[in-house]
Amino acid sequence: MISGALGLILGGWFIDKIGSRKGLIIGAGGGATMLLAMGFAQPLWSQSWLLISFTVIVDIFALLYIIAIIPICMRMCSPVVAATQFTIYMAVGNFGRPIGAWLATETAGNGYPQWLYWSGAIAWMCVVFLMLTVLFPRRGEAVAEIIHEQPQAEGIPAKVD
Repeated sequence: MISGALGLILGGWFIDKIGSRKGLIIGAGGGATMLLAMGFAQPLWSQSWLLISFTVIVDIFALLYIIAIIPICMRMCSPVVAATQFTIYMAVGNFGRPIGAWLATETAGNGYPQWLYWSGAIAWMCVVFLMLTVLFPRRGEAVAEIIHEQPQAEGIPAKVD
């Protein structure tokens, strides 16, 4: 509840100040670092301080990640089909749940619990790599594309806000 409230109040402001790309790199990079460290800390897994600290910190990084990915997905949407396209982007984000459940059975279920954390760290590092290498649209580019590249029909010209 606390992390949700903080994400709601401070998360959007923070991502707006530093930018979506930087926020996503911080969220995914920090989460990957925590998952990697947790995989190596197996002898300490029975310590409550470690479990509580890990859960709180990873939750903060995950919230940063989620808050930062939404504007990037919005900017990639063409205004003509934005509702459908954005819905698909958000649905694809939920593929991690069944993949994580499968990964848990393949790693922890087979006696290698630390590999579950390391696999998650690898996945989040792939996100960091993508954020550092792929060029995503900036604010307003999709609207400009629609205005200048779509054919205009006869009649009253469209009003652009």
